[in-house]
Amino acid sequence: MCCISFASPSQAGIIYTDKAALGENNGTSWENAYRNLQTAIENAVSGDEIWVKAETYTPHSSDRTISFELKDGVAIYGGFSGSESVREQRNWTTNVTILSGDIGTEGEDSDNTQQVIRAENVEDSAILDGFTITKGNADSLDGGGVVIDGASPTIRNCIFSANSADDGGGIYIRKGSPVIENCIFSANSAIDDGGGIYNESLSSPSTPTLINCIFSENTASSSGGGIYNSGSNPSLTDCIFENNTSENSHGGAIFNKGTPNFTNCIFRKNTAKYNGGAIYSLNTSSPLMNCIFSGNISGSNGGAMFNSSGSPEVINCTFSGNTAGVNGGGINNDKNSSSKIYNSIFWGNTASDGKSIYNQESSPIVAYCIVEGGYADGTNISSSDPNFTDADGEDDIFGTPDDNLHLKDHTSPAIDAGDNTQLTRNFKLTDEILNELRNQELSEEIIADLETLKDQEYTNENEFKTALQNKIGEDRTTQYGSLILEYACTATDTDGNRRFVDIPTKTDTGNGTLLPVADMGAYEHIPPSPPVITSFTPLSGGENTSVTITGTEFIPGATEVKFGGTNAISITEETSTSLIAEIGTGTTGKITVTTPGGTATSTEDFTFIPAPTIATDFTSLSVSTGESVIITGTDFIEGAEVKFGVTGELPEGVAASVVTLDSETQLTAVVAPNTFTGKVTVTTAGGTITSGTILTIDELPTVVEAKKIADMVVKTDDNTTLEPTDLTGLFTDPDSEDDAIQLTAESDNSDIITAAIDGNMLTLVHHNKCGTANITIHADSGGKTAAHTFVVTVSPVPGDMNCDREVNLNDAIILFKILTATEDEDTRNAYNADANDDGRVGVGDLVYILKTILRQGE
Repeated sequence: MCCISFASPSQAGIIYTDKAALGENNGTSWENAYRNLQTAIENAVSGDEIWVKAETYTPHSSDRTISFELKDGVAIYGGFSGSESVREQRNWTTNVTILSGDIGTEGEDSDNTQQVIRAENVEDSAILDGFTITKGNADSLDGGGVVIDGASPTIRNCIFSANSADDGGGIYIRKGSPVIENCIFSANSAIDDGGGIYNESLSSPSTPTLINCIFSENTASSSGGGIYNSGSNPSLTDCIFENNTSENSHGGAIFNKGTPNFTNCIFRKNTAKYNGGAIYSLNTSSPLMNCIFSGNISGSNGGAMFNSSGSPEVINCTFSGNTAGVNGGGINNDKNSSSKIYNSIFWGNTASDGKSIYNQESSPIVAYCIVEGGYADGTNISSSDPNFTDADGEDDIFGTPDDNLHLKDHTSPAIDAGDNTQLTRNFKLTDEILNELRNQELSEEIIADLETLKDQEYTNENEFKTALQNKIGEDRTTQYGSLILEYACTATDTDGNRRFVDIPTKTDTGNGTLLPVADMGAYEHIPPSPPVITSFTPLSGGENTSVTITGTEFIPGATEVKFGGTNAISITEETSTSLIAEIGTGTTGKITVTTPGGTATSTEDFTFIPAPTIATDFTSLSVSTGESVIITGTDFIEGAEVKFGVTGELPEGVAASVVTLDSETQLTAVVAPNTFTGKVTVTTAGGTITSGTILTIDELPTVVEAKKIADMVVKTDDNTTLEPTDLTGLFTDPDSEDDAIQLTAESDNSDIITAAIDGNMLTLVHHNKCGTANITIHADSGGKTAAHTFVVTVSPVPGDMNCDREVNLNDAIILFKILTATEDEDTRNAYNADANDDGRVGVGDLVYILKTILRQGE
């Protein structure tokens, strides 16, 4: 009996590879990992994942012709440290896993593997992810790093570095459609074409998809330092080409003989010896959308692009700081090239002729563009500075990563100036967009109707508008159509921001209908956050009132303020959180603050107070101080201020002592002292009005400063009748002769002092009592009065404690009581106890009194 056994295939799962593993070398765990990657690949079946620990792996130890070969359904992942249990734990940037062709003498490339990886006739399930592919040297072949032949593998998170070949130093693609995502091509070289990638077309074109890839410092001795496309149609999105070189021919970054599609790509500081510093296109109709060309150099023509025949389409691209040795600093169109250029910016490029665009036997369409120096044959061309944020960056060098080609602010002429018809080609509602529309407070009923349109594509906005009308009705389409269109349109800028962002403070100069007009250039200017008003003060005011408004997201120099719909006449002291606006004429209503980010409206009304008017004719009126004046007019309010005597010499006038609001059309004001003839002003929160006529103020007599009578002190032993005082010239009256002034006198304490006037002579009589009296001299000039007051103090002689004009034992007894503190404080203070006038009260004062008594008895 004979038994035959068959080897069963390995169960699909994870195969571990670790060059230094010490276990059973069967790939079942990190401990028992395969030490040779080739062995792992040979034993893998569809559905397997190969996990490769960070190390350097070669296809063979000595045979240059052997490569790592990808398999359908097998995913090879690098970037492991050797302890992971789930793939998401790996880090391919930290745990560098190298697939190297350096199999011979280290550092000697001539004996390296010719092609490190091969992918033949495999589909997208053949995956290579997380590796550095280096040192492949296809010195007589193509594709030093990878050869893709009739295959469509998926390559992600890989670095292709220092590989070389006749064509396609990094990758050579023949009839392939691989997806290459998040990869870096650096320092690869080609003896002929395509330092980074060569796309070949034989019976059918190659159509690779490249997403978020970087091509840096790759070189081709001939053309296409980064990529060479021969009859191929790659799609490139979010890719960067920098410092790539065509050493002896054309296309520093890319040489095209196919129809590649470029979206959101950046080309900077690439160099070609002859034409097309970044791109050389030969008989191609490639579309370029949202691409940036900065600091690229061609020795001859087309600093950024050279188009020979064909009809490439350039939409919303930015060309800045590119240089051509001869013609076309930005673009050179040659040999009947029918390029179409829309919504693009050409600024800061240089060339001997045609620094922006140069045409040789070509008539391109150029429309809705900013072209430095102008473009006479274009449509809607601006030659104004686009106002980039910082075109050459902090290092002042074009074509470096710090270049900032975003539009600086809302003043750029590129804003809202593009042609929407070049962008509104595809409309589609997705679940994500429907959710965003929910956030815009569209009703669930409308959302439910829109659900029936989900995932259907429409080629233009009118077609989409018709579909909306059929689903949600004409009225709702009118109300919400623009909003829905804006979200449904898939057009974005280089940063991934939506196009059609309106700047409220910018007038549209481009072409748009239902949607806001898109900007020119690679970047849509995204407005700042809308402003918010939190408070303002005062809450009311009239013309020329300064109102302080506080809030957030104000933009100094770019803010508009309105009061009740009327523009402020000035805005000062602007910050991001406050400003001061001066009111012109206006009406009561909300305050609005508008910036490029939108408009904020106050929650409360600002009350506009109109300026008052004066109707009263003061020509025939004359009043004296203290009298009331009735003023008629309009718009009088509580708190109104009235001033009289406003003249050129006294522009401030004198405020009325009392102002009473009788009604909105009448005030009563009392003339204050020291008011003179002049005009009348009324001031309210609404402003100040000055009368057209003068109000005469009858001036009162005034006291002459030099003639004022000083306060005086007399002793009880002085003569009872004091020396008369001449009052001549004490008062003066501008309205009459001084001798017409009638004088009278009064004392407020006639027990102490009495006063009398005879003519202009004042006589004072004291009555031998101690104390003070205020003496007032009254002047009367035809009913107008004035007064002058001075103080007379009657003091006792030394030792006369009780002010009876005698010094006797009564005075000694009083002083004794003061000295022995038997008198209360008020009583003590009532006497002049310092009898000897030495500045203190003591026994010496008592001795003085007693001696005085003794002398009187002698």
